[in-house]
Amino acid sequence: MSSIIYLNYTAIDPHIGCIGVCYAHLTSLFSRNIVVETYSNSQIKQYWKGDRPSSLEYIQNSAIANRLYACDGIVINGEGTLHHNRGLFLLAIAEYAINIGKPVFLINATIQEIDGFDDVFGRFTDLAVREFASYDYLRRKGIECRLTVDSIVNADFSNDTNMDFNSKIVVNDWHPHVESVVYPIVSKVQADYDVLYYPLQNNKAYESWQHTVANYQTAELIIAPRYHSIYLSGLAGKPFVALPSNSHKVEGIIKSSGLPLPICSHPRDLEGFINQALKSRRLYEEFKEFLEESKNKDFEVFDNYYGLPLESYILKSTRVINQWHEKIANHHSISESNFYKDLLRKDMLLSKNSLAVKNDVIKNRLYTIYYKKYSTIFIKDSNLIFNSALAAYGVRDFVASEKLFQLLIDLNAKLAYKYLEYLYMDLDRYPEILDAASKNMDDWNQAKYIYLLHSHKMQEAWELLHFRPFSKNLIEKGSHYSLHLDTQKITVIMEGGIGDQVKQSLVFKPLSENFFEISIVCDARLIAPFKRVNPNFSYIDQNDFLNDHCVMVPAQDLFRYFRHDLEDIYLTLKVDKNLKEYWSTLFNSFGKSKIIGVCTGTEISTPERIANIFSAKNYNKIFEVYNDFLYVNIGIPKFNNINVYEPKIDKKNDIENVLSIIECCDFIITPPNSLLDICGGLGKNVIAISTGNKFIWRFDKDYHDIYHKNTKWVVTKTVDKKTITIHKCISIIETML
Repeated sequence: MSSIIYLNYTAIDPHIGCIGVCYAHLTSLFSRNIVVETYSNSQIKQYWKGDRPSSLEYIQNSAIANRLYACDGIVINGEGTLHHNRGLFLLAIAEYAINIGKPVFLINATIQEIDGFDDVFGRFTDLAVREFASYDYLRRKGIECRLTVDSIVNADFSNDTNMDFNSKIVVNDWHPHVESVVYPIVSKVQADYDVLYYPLQNNKAYESWQHTVANYQTAELIIAPRYHSIYLSGLAGKPFVALPSNSHKVEGIIKSSGLPLPICSHPRDLEGFINQALKSRRLYEEFKEFLEESKNKDFEVFDNYYGLPLESYILKSTRVINQWHEKIANHHSISESNFYKDLLRKDMLLSKNSLAVKNDVIKNRLYTIYYKKYSTIFIKDSNLIFNSALAAYGVRDFVASEKLFQLLIDLNAKLAYKYLEYLYMDLDRYPEILDAASKNMDDWNQAKYIYLLHSHKMQEAWELLHFRPFSKNLIEKGSHYSLHLDTQKITVIMEGGIGDQVKQSLVFKPLSENFFEISIVCDARLIAPFKRVNPNFSYIDQNDFLNDHCVMVPAQDLFRYFRHDLEDIYLTLKVDKNLKEYWSTLFNSFGKSKIIGVCTGTEISTPERIANIFSAKNYNKIFEVYNDFLYVNIGIPKFNNINVYEPKIDKKNDIENVLSIIECCDFIITPPNSLLDICGGLGKNVIAISTGNKFIWRFDKDYHDIYHKNTKWVVTKTVDKKTITIHKCISIIETML
């Protein structure tokens, strides 16, 4: 045996941990008189082609195939590469080498969430993992492996310092994947303590790496966001507070040690963990002893396989050290004034800006970009998981979205169940909505209400409304209508947006028949249209309401008493005559046979509103079939289509003009939004278009809306089949003509 191929040579980067690991590996191999051919990941990452067969074929026809045939074996430095389905090129090369009969030794590995390679893991000549979490992960899959520690413990660190930390708290750098958790903690430690910054990844690493353990011995305590910093602190015997990393390796090494060492994942816990660490110095001496006892395990199987003497690892002669220096001769460091101080400022700014960019991507609903760039979950952070789940929902990856929302439950159950409910509605998994609702631990839950409506258990649904916080508060105050059923004077508080309030206005007719004095608290934009139908009611702008009336009731609570009276079409809105005449004259001037109101949906394009949103191009078939109609956009998002007239009004606030435009239309096509209910309140014929299953509770077996009998629903159950839904409208349009 004379030559080895060494994969994942990480010392190419100026990282103290990576340099120390590669030093330990290569000098061990050099001491065995082995010729080592190294490959960094940048040289071999192209060998993964998306699946195993394609990758093996590519390797077979590449230059590395000849090198694999020529060598005596392959050593893979697992380090932090094989997790979350990353580093698969290493496993593809390993599989090829095994297939041609070469021994492959995977050492110093962290392994987590790697799919589709269990059989390859089982064929390694040696599989050694560096912490317990990876060991447990593989053993639960039935894969044999060895448990060691990180190879950095076998590096030759100097007893001499090149930097005095003056008994201060030292902070290391962090991986970008975990900046959402680490940045706030480092910000706090900066604010509360006199700290020194000593990044493991820096351009002085080649000069300073061997002094790191001695340098650490001059510190008071180390804040360790890097996995290797835990080892360096341990070798120095110094107290440290570990921070989470981008895999389970931090939790894994602490589990391996069997010691109750702190991991801080939130700024609020930092001070307590620092105090605990400083009071537990003997604990860190025990951790040092654990690391010392765990040295020199990397090549045990290697030596046994090749029949090498077990003491060969200690024979690091001058020749061996010279070979190492020749290897890293081109990896030179640079010097800068105020180097470490400047780096902390730069690294903090980088993380701050990076987090802002990610949040802006979600805020601007650029879900495809977020899903492609940021959606892998390396750390259990609620904001990170929620954003990734939202992005998966937004790009219609419902399987991934569900898994992520379920992962969020332990961190933010209320938010997780809320979005699981939305998701299950879209996917027509209504029994699971009820299950999610039951876990919210509230008397009132929107999902349970929707589930009862979906099951056509209307009376149970209306009864449930009284458990809402607003209703319960009025009951506790003694002013809720349910406590004064014989009253002749009532104040009705309309709820939600203007569409919700129009829907609730269906109780106005029975109100007028059952009460002598009625006050309506509503959106100011609806007062005039309401008043034209019911001029005897009093109206109060909801922004001016003082909530001090004797008998009050949220409008939806009245469905419990009066919903059975609402089977017929009942108009609750009336338009301004002059505005209607203006728009009617304008539309007639186009000389078209029919006037059709159209809308693409809500302007809020969040994932849970997938069913509400159509694009302008979805309507093209209707425009093509009925090209003699005038189409008027009644919604806020523009069509940007020559077939559609765009009224130049403020559609959000100028409700009077919007109502008049709708009144002039022969019929309306719209997704479920405020306009759907406004059209219903005007008594217009409406085709309600939707996809998925979120709104199936709103219509009966004949697809008539349960609130507005003049509305007919057209639904495609697959949530992203928008064009099919529009095509199905054509037969409905024919009946309206």
